[in-house]
Amino acid sequence: MKKIAVLVISIILLIACTKDPIREEESLNHNSEIAEKELELPVKSNPNSVLMSASPITPINIDNYLFRDDCVYIDLRDPNQFYLEGSIAGFINIPFYGYIANFNFDENALYTMTKNVEGDEQILLGSVGSFVANYLESDLLIKDIVPRDKKIIVISTAGVEASYFISLLIQLGYDGSNLYNAGSFSNGISGVPAYRLYEGAKYLVKPNPLYDTNIKYTWSIDFTRVEED
Repeated sequence: MKKIAVLVISIILLIACTKDPIREEESLNHNSEIAEKELELPVKSNPNSVLMSASPITPINIDNYLFRDDCVYIDLRDPNQFYLEGSIAGFINIPFYGYIANFNFDENALYTMTKNVEGDEQILLGSVGSFVANYLESDLLIKDIVPRDKKIIVISTAGVEASYFISLLIQLGYDGSNLYNAGSFSNGISGVPAYRLYEGAKYLVKPNPLYDTNIKYTWSIDFTRVEED
């Protein structure tokens, strides 16, 4: 047994407990506005595609699909980006790198992305099948955090981490048709502007430079390290 800090859960609890009266009031107003005219979620033409280009929900139209009870909204950027660049109202911050997964083993990350070979096919880093659990509890924790009975809309710096995260969820048995890579918050790509640079963004939460992301985590949970053969 190895004692490690569960930073993923800590980040979620931290954000959930952070109170900002102005932001809460804005969120209530947003919910009332969107409830007046709720659009049906568009259907993915390629259900198992993890790419931003295959998602009918983009930084340009995402404002039409916010504040829904049948959706979970996840921002995969680093906490510093989330607070210093701003965010989209209603999104929770679950950092991908160093928390969900990493390219090399990191004891605070749940998974390591590796290159695998299945038959004659090479599984690339970040693709379905490339995630190796670092702990026996890794899969259970993701399934506990991300509900399987809702649509999952994710956004990241430029849409790359979002594609990785969707690949992980598909690997764990999630229905790809319910997983949307809404693309980029920070950096525009393929002619689509980043949400924070999109002039029509209605629900952009302003940056909070006073937020201190240098937090020391003092509690931990026992995780069982997966032993290599």
